[in-house]
Amino acid sequence: MPQEKVRAEIEKGRGTQFDPECADIMLSIIDEDKDYELKQKNEEVRKILVVDSEKINCEIIRSFFSDRPDMEFFMAQTGEESLQIVLEERVDLILIGLVLPDMDGFSATEKLREYTQAPIVFASGDRTIETFYKAHDRGAADFITKVFVESHESPF
Repeated sequence: MPQEKVRAEIEKGRGTQFDPECADIMLSIIDEDKDYELKQKNEEVRKILVVDSEKINCEIIRSFFSDRPDMEFFMAQTGEESLQIVLEERVDLILIGLVLPDMDGFSATEKLREYTQAPIVFASGDRTIETFYKAHDRGAADFITKVFVESHESPF
């Protein structure tokens, strides 16, 4: 939030929402911090593992977040590759496809759960309720439907 907006909110709430003495202290700190050096810094990089047999799907997901320097992506095309990455890196989120060349996403999720508690989100074109429950039973936190189109032509 911009410093001037913070200052205006404190001034507005002084004596009602905020204790006047505390508000005065905060206002003086803001006045002294002309360069806004005390603002909260969120420099932590979130590590996201994308597991999909199709490399293009991994790249599409990465491109969605290309303007986010606070996100680092790791790509795996097999369950075994995903396990290797989890053994080497702390990941904050795993997006996994259902169909992998060496094992299905369900089996990969069970194996990943042995090494990480990061949320696992299934991304699949299979929209059946059975698939949703099977993913959940294997340790998935959520399920999203893939809508990626392999053709360069618009589907609309």
